[in-house]
Amino acid sequence: MSRTIKVLGVTLWPTLSQRLAQRLRAVEVDGEALRSELAAVKAHSENVDSAAGSQITSLNSQLAAVNGVLIEVQGRLPPLPKAKKAKAQVRRRSPR
Repeated sequence: MSRTIKVLGVTLWPTLSQRLAQRLRAVEVDGEALRSELAAVKAHSENVDSAAGSQITSLNSQLAAVNGVLIEVQGRLPPLPKAKKAKAQVRRRSPR
């Protein structure tokens, strides 16, 4: 960032404090750009959080409705028949 300045045919170099001031101004400009970008990212993340929260609420409501229907349908089903015990099969020996 050490630019030379030509005045009346004489080349002048900026002093250390001038160079530091130039660099500081450049850093400040970069800082402002980063702050602006950060604000945009923050706003976007808040929108995403809000949308996700709305979707979760909606899905919870739908799940509760489905669960209610399942409980109602389950109450209308006839009882399951009692399982019959299988009789043990005895193999008869074939005569030899």
